Amino acid sequence: EKPSIDSIYSRLDQAVYAVDAYGFLEDAVDEFIYFKTDHHWTARGAYQAYLAFCHSAGLTAAGLKSFDRYVRKPFLGSLYYATLDTRLKNTGDSLEYFVPPIESQAWRYPDKDLKKIIPTETVNRRLGQGGSYLVFIGGDFPLTHIITANKNGRKIFMIKDSYGNALAPFLTMHYEEIF
Repeated sequence: EKPSIDSIYSRLDQAVYAVDAYGFLEDAVDEFIYFKTDHHWTARGAYQAYLAFCHSAGLTAAGLKSFDRYVRKPFLGSLYYATLDTRLKNTGDSLEYFVPPIESQAWRYPDKDLKKIIPTETVNRRLGQGGSYLVFIGGDFPLTHIITANKNGRKIFMIKDSYGNALAPFLTMHYEEIF
């Protein structure tokens, strides 16, 4: 992956700032940055990407201690449900997530025509006992719109896959609106 990332970055226009999430993740390799039973990074992995983004964007990252921390056990993710392998079931995986100290409201648009709007949460603390990766912005949708209590006029547009779901809550610290 690293050679591919480097190749892409070498071809970017000079006006484009690359974010070296790979390097930040590599520096945190001894932390719980990837699940044992799911293909996603954890909230700590997303936090490393957030640190990398802030570094590239010239923003001061909020420390993890400024967020409320929650842990759900047990957690069984996509790899477990794809295989039903008991070895995965017995790993003791957990879902750790961090709730930003800033108020926000979010809406998801589940259909590509963007006509249906469903209120959602930036971080959903009411998931069942085991929780799921849906704790982060409710999952993947054609559009999710988050408005925060920040009144700084700053907006950001994320083009993401499901990994971006866990990153979005951290961005509430810096932006009035996140799309």
